Amino acid sequence: MSARPSLKDHSIERLRERFGQQGIPPYRAEQVAGWLYRKGVDDISAMTDLSRELRETLARDWETTALEVESLHHSVDETVKAILVARDGARVESVLIPEEDRTTLCVSTQV
Repeated sequence: MSARPSLKDHSIERLRERFGQQGIPPYRAEQVAGWLYRKGVDDISAMTDLSRELRETLARDWETTALEVESLHHSVDETVKAILVARDGARVESVLIPEEDRTTLCVSTQV
């Protein structure tokens, strides 16, 4: 796992602080959060309203991964079991259970 901090591990307020410490204007935290959460873009190089220099700085110093998918298992009953790995190596098991009128997500972890 990478030693770089994840943008997704920080609130906007904390990103403002961290960006300020790096000499990045704090308002950029809202722009980055917009890409990550409103637009669903994890690729820093695709955040086109940020300058190329800033995108390079962010890509060098930060990452966007929160959890990595280790395995997915699709069952015949349409449930999906996933094993996710956190940045510290801890594993999280989850099961997505689709029903006719709802979908249930079970998460099991000792983290």
